[in-house]
Amino acid sequence: MSLDKSKTAENRFNVESASYHTYRPNYPKEITEKLENYLEPYQNHCVADIGCGTGLLSLNFLNLGCSVIGVDPNEKMLKVAEENLKLRYPNFTSILGGSGSTNIKNNTVDLIVSGQAFHWFDNQSTKKEFKRILKPEKRKVMLTWNLRDNDFEEMKALENIIQDISVEYKSIGIDIDSITEKVSDFFDKHYELSVYPNKQIVNYDWILGFLKSASYIPKDSDTLKKLEKEITKIVPRNGSEITFNWKTNVFIGNI
Repeated sequence: MSLDKSKTAENRFNVESASYHTYRPNYPKEITEKLENYLEPYQNHCVADIGCGTGLLSLNFLNLGCSVIGVDPNEKMLKVAEENLKLRYPNFTSILGGSGSTNIKNNTVDLIVSGQAFHWFDNQSTKKEFKRILKPEKRKVMLTWNLRDNDFEEMKALENIIQDISVEYKSIGIDIDSITEKVSDFFDKHYELSVYPNKQIVNYDWILGFLKSASYIPKDSDTLKKLEKEITKIVPRNGSEITFNWKTNVFIGNI
């Protein structure tokens, strides 16, 4: 049996699930506008968000009126998603599961999406599972990542901090080259890529929270002290705000 890497990632986010929800960039509205041709009328469609975490991507589709099934192997992440979404959106359902074993019924899903998670998945078992849960006439999958736009000085400085502190960062495969290679293999090279600018106003506390919630950042006190010092090179602690520029990469294909 092939390994579902989403299970490997499960324990990485146990400590910082609430922080993950607070200190992550949102997704721009363009990602759902891109799917209008496949989803209208939204109210009649079921979207499965695989590796949903705390529901940041699910929210985009709930706001369209879709029913969303959020799947994640981490119970703490799902609990945060439930707390943030269930009361406002009764059409949100959470299921404990991984990309290779979603626990969703056969042929019940109109669209599969995944945000900031597909790099953990095993392509072979994931594709088999996605084909099982999608309706026969619906084979559309959307995979998306918010990646740093290192053409901007602030983002390049953040990248340098991460590479200096994290010895495993590069091995996880969340750079555009690694992602493109994995996605290309998954879709047999037949996919469409769209890239959208995604700006966010942040301060010192947000950057610290973002880094502390990252799975690849060590959580020891020495690392934390180093982070606190390095972040002041980007923005001071006095409440000043700067703009972070992300590139939201959206891959859409059929399986």
